[in-house]
Amino acid sequence: MVRSLPFYLICSLVLFAPLAYIGTSQELMSSGLAFIERGTYHPFWSLSLPRIILALLAGFMLAASGYLLQTTLKNPLADSGILGVNAGASLGAVCALLLPSWFGWSISAENALIAFSMAGGLLSSVPILIVSRLSSSSLTLLTGVAVTAILSACSSALIFTIGQGRTDLALQWMAGGLYGRGWEQVLYLLPWAIFALGFIALMFIPLKWVRYDDSTLRGVGIKGPQLRVIILIGTALITAPAVSAIGPIGFIGLVIPHMARLICKNSPGQSLVLTLVLGSLFLAVSDLLARTLLYPTEIPAGVITALCGVPFFLFLLRKNS
Repeated sequence: MVRSLPFYLICSLVLFAPLAYIGTSQELMSSGLAFIERGTYHPFWSLSLPRIILALLAGFMLAASGYLLQTTLKNPLADSGILGVNAGASLGAVCALLLPSWFGWSISAENALIAFSMAGGLLSSVPILIVSRLSSSSLTLLTGVAVTAILSACSSALIFTIGQGRTDLALQWMAGGLYGRGWEQVLYLLPWAIFALGFIALMFIPLKWVRYDDSTLRGVGIKGPQLRVIILIGTALITAPAVSAIGPIGFIGLVIPHMARLICKNSPGQSLVLTLVLGSLFLAVSDLLARTLLYPTEIPAGVITALCGVPFFLFLLRKNS
């Protein structure tokens, strides 16, 4: 078992290593000062760096949501899709891209995209939260599957009936990726990332209790259903902003927590921290591969995460069957 202090130091060094590289490059430092002071365009500071930061933020948020859901619902195959957030955010994004042109609304699709997808992601989680309060974890999972199927069908119906030449934009967003994202999305996601870290820290001890059944929790004075609802609400508030910023990228919340648990064995604290670190790195590396594998053509990062995540998903199915 890795000792705690060196483990956390290694995780911190891995995340902040790029800053050391920037600090040792005179060209990057001088162009960075020009970018900050005068807004001078530079490929790294204007395009690459915001995508890297956005990938790190969204990656750890999606991985954290998977960890919280798998722990709370006691299901190793749970991820953010179970809450309906991905499908709801996709429906909201499709509405933002297609409906303004259809109804003649005086709303910019670019300005409405994040707001619509955020609202769709949060609203879609409401039925699952209600069921989780009134029923068992298994019924919560089934409700999530049903809500996801309904919302996905609604998105497809909108795309293929009123697409009007914007179908490609909608399908591109639904594939998930960081193409065209910049500092605007970073500034939007940063407060939610800070909220995510605070919520995870606040829920660290309750997560140890939520593993037990309701009768055991009642014996120590804890109301299991209420605790689950609180964690699920926080998870929805973590997942929806990430999905609204980069699209419904899959498999991060599903496979990364399991990788962390395999490495850290039975240490909840270390596995949680490693989940956040691996989630950030996984999405950042996936975005790098998406940009470079078929350059100058860019692959959606969601395709890369799926190609990497499917083999591990099959391994999980075999392990838990």
